Amino acid sequence: MLVILMGFSPVFFALNPDVDLARTSASLESLSAIVLSEADRPQVDKALYRNDAAKLLDYRQMVDSLRAHSDDKKLRVQVRKDLSGAIKLLEKDFFDPLKVSALSPEGKTKAAPHFQTLRDTVEYAPNWVRVVIALCLGIGTMVGWKRIVVTIGEKIGKTHLTYAQGAAAELVAAGTIFLATQVKLPVSTTHILSSGVAGAMVASGGTQNLQRSTLTNIALAWVLTLPVTFVLAGLFFVVFRLFL
Repeated sequence: MLVILMGFSPVFFALNPDVDLARTSASLESLSAIVLSEADRPQVDKALYRNDAAKLLDYRQMVDSLRAHSDDKKLRVQVRKDLSGAIKLLEKDFFDPLKVSALSPEGKTKAAPHFQTLRDTVEYAPNWVRVVIALCLGIGTMVGWKRIVVTIGEKIGKTHLTYAQGAAAELVAAGTIFLATQVKLPVSTTHILSSGVAGAMVASGGTQNLQRSTLTNIALAWVLTLPVTFVLAGLFFVVFRLFL
């Protein structure tokens, strides 16, 4: 839903309106200083660190320009685009221990709160959006619950789902979703739960306890969802661009 709102009003939803850009600017400056200090360590790529430090100062200058020209819509969208890309690239470079550009433990500790400030600037959702999404999901489940329950509980396995199997599947689903949330991986609750139910069925009766036709349909839905939505979104964009 937030993506849709950003499409209709990209300037307003580009950056978190509740975040003080002065704080964002200060965090970029602090990060630059931290990264530059890391270049003094022995046996590191000093040029790489200095280049990243300079990039952070460039982002800071852009944020300061936006603070001085808050009505510049294009600059506001550009700041979001550049900061979002910088967060993903620099976090991966600085915090991945396998990267040659990884910061020292002390540097990571110092840099972490500043990266959080940058994320707060570009990664947010208003509370009313979260409430509306929860309501829509709840209402949708209330309307279509029977089909979901029948498919999950009766059509994945050849026998009805028992209480123990249901509890096992739900615990695995909850744990998987929690871990995915911690590492920020996008996952589907339905995919995880249906896989958990299938696993519980196999544990109780082997692979012969599964209904192949249902699993085939679910797998096809998983595979086709992304390409179909890509094509539909592209077609809608072309149509809307022609007539709006």
